[in-house]
Amino acid sequence: MEEFIQYQKYISSLDNVNSAYHACDTQLLRNPGIYEVSRIDNTLNIGFNFYEISKADLTGLMAELGLKPLPTNEKKGLVAGWLDKLAKT
Repeated sequence: MEEFIQYQKYISSLDNVNSAYHACDTQLLRNPGIYEVSRIDNTLNIGFNFYEISKADLTGLMAELGLKPLPTNEKKGLVAGWLDKLAKT
């Protein structure tokens, strides 16, 4: 089962992070597919099974709590970057 778990990080304002963490810890863990919630400063790390809940559904749930996905610093390949630029035009 662990091989199907991915982690997504979400960022919150410092005044909202305590209530968001409490809501995630009590409500989100009841949802099928969400297995872990951890907190570091104003960032929540959510472990979820991508076969049971999609990343888009998880992002929607987190947006309801006032959280935004933490931008990643992943570098894309040349072709993927070119396709992203083409899609934006």
